[in-house]
Amino acid sequence: MRLALVVGALWLAPAAIASDVEAALFATLDAALDQGHQNQLDLLTPDAWDDAIAARGRARTNFERNRALDTIQRYIDEAKAALSRANEMVPASRATFTEVLLARADALSANADKMATRTWGKAVDQFHDAATTLEHGHGDRAKQLAGGARDGFRAAELEAIKSAILVDVRALLDQADREKVDKYAPISLAAAKQSLAEATKALNEDRYDTDRPRLYAREAREQASHALYLTAIVKALDDGDLSREQALLDGEKPVLKIADALDLSPDLSNGVASTTDAILAEVKRARKHESELTLGLDEANEKIATLEAALGGASQEAVALSSLLAEQEARRTQLEEVEHLFAENEAEVLHSGTSVIIRLVGLRFDSGASTIKEEHHALLAKVEAAMKIYDSSTFTVEGHTDSFGSDASNYDLSQRRADAVRAYLLSDTGLADYRIAATGYGETRPIATNETAEGRAKNRRIDFVIRRS
Repeated sequence: MRLALVVGALWLAPAAIASDVEAALFATLDAALDQGHQNQLDLLTPDAWDDAIAARGRARTNFERNRALDTIQRYIDEAKAALSRANEMVPASRATFTEVLLARADALSANADKMATRTWGKAVDQFHDAATTLEHGHGDRAKQLAGGARDGFRAAELEAIKSAILVDVRALLDQADREKVDKYAPISLAAAKQSLAEATKALNEDRYDTDRPRLYAREAREQASHALYLTAIVKALDDGDLSREQALLDGEKPVLKIADALDLSPDLSNGVASTTDAILAEVKRARKHESELTLGLDEANEKIATLEAALGGASQEAVALSSLLAEQEARRTQLEEVEHLFAENEAEVLHSGTSVIIRLVGLRFDSGASTIKEEHHALLAKVEAAMKIYDSSTFTVEGHTDSFGSDASNYDLSQRRADAVRAYLLSDTGLADYRIAATGYGETRPIATNETAEGRAKNRRIDFVIRRS
């Protein structure tokens, strides 16, 4: 009787008191539900979780209808009991569904729930069926269903990645089909479709190495856009809106603008070919000049440091300065000797502080391999000649790759190639092991863009570093 009076008084209390009552009734349960959601009870023990949610809903309905407190409390206790049952089953469920949960998390990271909704939804249903089957005590059947759910989430992840990378390319190709580009620019369109096929193939082979498919997709996008651009020109020519001569003149304009910026006199007697060659020669000359300026700056800084040290010394500073300057001249002579060893297509010799880098552009390995070919023995003989010029130095063979492939595989490949070159040089020169080190850097130290075939070829390299004593 007394409890009934208290309950009746509660319902007649002001809103603030009613709010306090609500908090007292539901706070513990709601906190347990929040924790259960964080522990993924809704995924791992869906039946028990649904029971808890349903019981909580009935408690809430009874509270809002001002029903008896003991009725409300009974439903709250049912919800807590269901949560307790769920928590008891979680360890076994988590052990059974470890791979499913990992696949689901990866798919979510790829936004598969938004970009591959049908495949995602099917995987979610499969996971639910597997979890409820395990709840009912059928472990073997649950494991079978779990495999399907795992594969479903992986498929959704791949579909989402493909969509994110390839969706705009496919839109351009659809536009190309509508505008009958295959009639006007078939070569460019075929190239775009081939690049799209390569991107799709790369994703199927390794969905986590997105550098390769992204680059192929970029190429496909540019080729498709180019095909549409060419189609517009060809149509204009066919319709008489643009003359053939004007089309050719328009095509020459960008080359002429570049020549003008470089203060070159264009020669169009053979089209843009001669002017293009002149532009390329000027670019190479400018790069070489930049390299020489860098070298000169390094040597100037060394001389400044030498002068500062000498001026701070005793009365013999003039002798010390003369000795140091002579040493710098000897180093310049050594550098020139090494530069003269190599042809342009064999190596690029660089100066960096107290080190000399021989970038072996002519040393090439088969894809994924680290075996030194016999055709490269002559080049490595020149490296050995450079080592004799710097006979008191230590050496490091650095292996580098482009960004295609996983980080781990690129590190491994770069290290194997560096080790192979080191082993060859040690064997051929008879130097002590400590004189030559080998380090693989994988894709972490690019010297060019990884977004073009030419840039990737430059990044796949062996650098032979001479550290002067």
